Amino acid sequence: MVDMRSESDQLDETEYKHLIAYYIDKNDSSEALKLTKQSLLSHPDSAELKYLGGTVYADIGMYDKAKELLTDAIDTLKSPEPAVFQLGLLYLTSGQIEQAGQIWQRLSSLPENHFLRCFVDGLTAMVRDRFDAAQVAIEQGISTNTELPALNIDMEKVLIQIAQITDNNAAAESSHILLSRYDSQKPS
Repeated sequence: MVDMRSESDQLDETEYKHLIAYYIDKNDSSEALKLTKQSLLSHPDSAELKYLGGTVYADIGMYDKAKELLTDAIDTLKSPEPAVFQLGLLYLTSGQIEQAGQIWQRLSSLPENHFLRCFVDGLTAMVRDRFDAAQVAIEQGISTNTELPALNIDMEKVLIQIAQITDNNAAAESSHILLSRYDSQKPS
């Protein structure tokens, strides 16, 4: 079948960005993925569409494709910092901590209190089992982040994980202390 749509029926880059963002916000990964694929065919050089596409692929668990698109986008985005953060996060969650750190070095020129730097500091502290420092840094990032509110939701989930880990560690310590007391009171 021949596609009879005229060129004026084709979505432009801005329309694709808005539609993809709309479906991401609606948690409709299927539609966001369809639009991502169409947009990258229509606008293969668009760094912003590659960035959005990277987030869509990350959301559906296709991390290699997400890393590829984010890597391609970073060098040509006007403001690559969010993409740099996301790419580092993908490496971190894949267990590639050293690569995440290398990627996040590109954020070192941001002010120390910039929300992305705070999130990086918090996540780095978390993987080093410094949960108190992680919590403080992530909370600071959330409090200063007005640019990417959706990222705050993800970071709040990380705070919940930190709380669960520290609660489990505290419970294990309490159990260990109670058992050691019991052992010391056993008759010989």
